[in-house]
Amino acid sequence: MRFMSQIEKGGSRALVPLKGYFKNGRFKILVGLGLGKTHRDRRQDLIKRQTDREVNRELANRRRK
Repeated sequence: MRFMSQIEKGGSRALVPLKGYFKNGRFKILVGLGLGKTHRDRRQDLIKRQTDREVNRELANRRRK
């Protein structure tokens, strides 16, 4: 497989299933090579999750009143 050399080469790479389909009685999977999240991406997700939680909490408090 041509992706195996890139995965073994190093880094946080992974095979990601993109699409699955039947062809001639067999199930085939289209795969792609994915990179892991960077520290910056993780931090942005954490900040977004935290602000969403605060907004939902405030909306719930207003509904209760």
